Amino acid sequence: MWTFRRVIFTGLGLFLIGQSLVEKQWIGFIIGIYFASMGIFGFGCGAGYCTPVPFKKNQLDLKP
Repeated sequence: MWTFRRVIFTGLGLFLIGQSLVEKQWIGFIIGIYFASMGIFGFGCGAGYCTPVPFKKNQLDLKP
């Protein structure tokens, strides 16, 4: 499912890739690929997993 955040990551990543190619700044190209792939493939913060899962008190309870 495409969210607004994924569209932003993809758009900014593609923009960074384009600008880095024009200016021949290869580190920006690599960073742009990372951000664009986060949006396209839905991993990292582009998928909405930036916030940690809250700890539940009964997670450590191993009794059945």
